[in-house]
Amino acid sequence: MSTDKTKTNDQADDGDRILPLQQIQIDGVFDNDKVRITSPLVGCFFSPAGGGVYMLFGQQGGPVQGGRQIRDGEPFTIVFAGSQWDLTVCFSDDDKKAHGTWGPHRGGDGDDDGTGDVDGDGGTYTAQAGGGVLNAVAASA
Repeated sequence: MSTDKTKTNDQADDGDRILPLQQIQIDGVFDNDKVRITSPLVGCFFSPAGGGVYMLFGQQGGPVQGGRQIRDGEPFTIVFAGSQWDLTVCFSDDDKKAHGTWGPHRGGDGDDDGTGDVDGDGGTYTAQAGGGVLNAVAASA
């Protein structure tokens, strides 16, 4: 008998989730050297809003970009975790995976503009469906 009481995304009951499983959750963030890094973006997720439009939410389910609609391949800027970020996202044809680029927001002249605690010059991230936010996580927010 196992004493491990933690549930992975695959093990959690559907009743334990506040959002459907089709949310596309950021599961890995990498720097320009393709080294996995710790980032506040991990756990954020894209939610399909229909018509090729997505919304971005934080780990606890609150909207990140102030209700801004996100489209495949279009760059967007968000304020999250005390920093401004420039991101792009490309969704798979079946809307179950995504990948994109991230970096500190750059002003029009290429200088850092309100980057806060964003370390590094940017990199890439990966995301996939099947995550969602567990009720216990959302309740602790």
